[in-house]
This record gives sequence, C-alpha cells and structure tokens, in this order.
Amino acid sequence: MVVLYHADVPGFSGGFVGVDVFFALSGFVIGASILREVDATGRLSLRNFYLRRVRRLLPAFVVAAMATWVGVALFLEVGEQQRAAAATGIAAAFSVGNLQLWSSPGGYFSPAEDLNPFLHTWSLGVEEQFYLVVPAVLVVLVMVARRTRWTPQRVIVVSIACLCVLSFAASVDAVRSGNTRAAFYNPLLRFWEIGAGMVLAAAPTVRKRIAAPVAVVGWACMLLPVGWYGSSTDFPGLAAVPVVLGTLAVISATPHVGVRRVLESRTATWIGDRSYGWYLWHWPFVVFARTVWGSDV
Repeated sequence: MVVLYHADVPGFSGGFVGVDVFFALSGFVIGASILREVDATGRLSLRNFYLRRVRRLLPAFVVAAMATWVGVALFLEVGEQQRAAAATGIAAAFSVGNLQLWSSPGGYFSPAEDLNPFLHTWSLGVEEQFYLVVPAVLVVLVMVARRTRWTPQRVIVVSIACLCVLSFAASVDAVRSGNTRAAFYNPLLRFWEIGAGMVLAAAPTVRKRIAAPVAVVGWACMLLPVGWYGSSTDFPGLAAVPVVLGTLAVISATPHVGVRRVLESRTATWIGDRSYGWYLWHWPFVVFARTVWGSDV
C-alpha cells in the first residue's frame, strides 16, 4: 500500500494507511509474544526483548541509512534540501525521526517533504519508541499484579486498553482542532493503534460460523480507504478507525477461513520477510529518481 502510494500509482491515493495496518499488526505480534512469556514465566525479560528487536531491525536500517546518506550527497541540492534530509536522517538514527518531522515546517503531505529521503522513517520512530517504553511499563504492571488478585495478563490487557482509549480520544481531539501534525507524528497519539493489536492478542478468535463475514468486512475496511482517502483526508483520528479495526478483524478471523492458506503460502511469506527491507529502501529510490529525472517519475 505505502510503496504504491509513494510511487503515485492510480487508485492508491490513500495507500499511506498501510502504516496503520502495520501498527496494528505489530502490536498484535509483540503483544502475543509478551503475553506468552508472561504466562509461561510470570515475568518479562527486558534484555531478551530489546535484543530481539535490535537484531531484527538495526542491521537492515544501518545499511539502508548509509546508502541514503550517499544519495543525499550525490543527488540533492546543496542547501535547504540537504539540510532538511540531514536533520531527519540524524533524528532517525536515534529513533526520533517522527519527533523531528513534527517540529519542522510542513508535514507528511507537504510538497516540501517530497524530496526528504528520510521522511518514511517517522513510522519506524513511532514503533521504536513504543518498543522502548511499553515493555518497561509492562514489567511494572507485572509487579503490580503480584500484589493483587488479578493475573498479570489481565492487568496488562486492562491497562493497555485504558491507555488506548486515552490515546484515541487525544488523537481525535487533535484532528478536530486542526493539529493534524501532532496526531500524525506524536507517538502518544498513535499508541492506540499499536495498543489495540496488543489487546487483541489476549482475546479469543471470533467464532468459526461468523469468521468468513468478519474477514470480508475486515478486508473491506482495510482496503477501501486505499482508494478513497487522500492527502486532504483528516488523518488519522476517526479516519484511521476502519483501517485498524479492519486489520484486527482479519487477524481474529483468519484462523477459521481459507485466506489463512493464502497468507501462509510461500509467496505471501516471501513478501512478508522482505517487506521491512522494501519499506526502508523504496522511498529513497523514489526521491532520488525524481531529483534526477523529474517530479513525474
């Protein structure tokens, strides 16, 4: 979705919602992993959690970032273009690219950012800040659970659900008040999308007899905004709800419907294994191609 949106492929004017699908999926995967560990051991190892994230994410990011820096030096104009790219690139190296973009003029849909090859790192910043803070919070919640009659899983799920409500309310309020840049880049206002996936990880799947219609509705909610939304859409806020809920519906229904065989096929898993790398590399290629051959590329 995101790659085709950035490539200006017709019919993908709202392809940026692919990031919201990613947030919900990421929350579900991380939530399931954390809850399994807590259920099995009664604790959460921060060391192991952070090591897994670093090993998976950092090597590919370092290589892509270094290559992008070379492209910045070769293809972008000396002056404002290189300064803007450098500021975001340095911030991205410290996992705060979203915060730098939030504080800079313009925004994600601004023409000024069309030549910033590090623009796409904002979503990585949100996810990495989530990875940094939330596990530490969960360790505290597990300690709290030991002093109550609730199980650690229940304390975690209820706490995350409450935080999701607060995050979502703040996101909607920011969009309604015109502060869409904060709603877009502020990790606290994006937390509800990742947190919703975590909450789903503790919930049972939908009943088999309703799984097929739930999956169909979920896919529709995920995919229809790709063609309907655009840069003028007030996003995220309420506009992100169908995408996130659609993703969660598909996750919940997939174990009972035939689409699972498609998602577990060699082709789908091949794409999935490479999607992070594609995301890292695609936007710099688009930016540098446009600087060399023109904005219509």
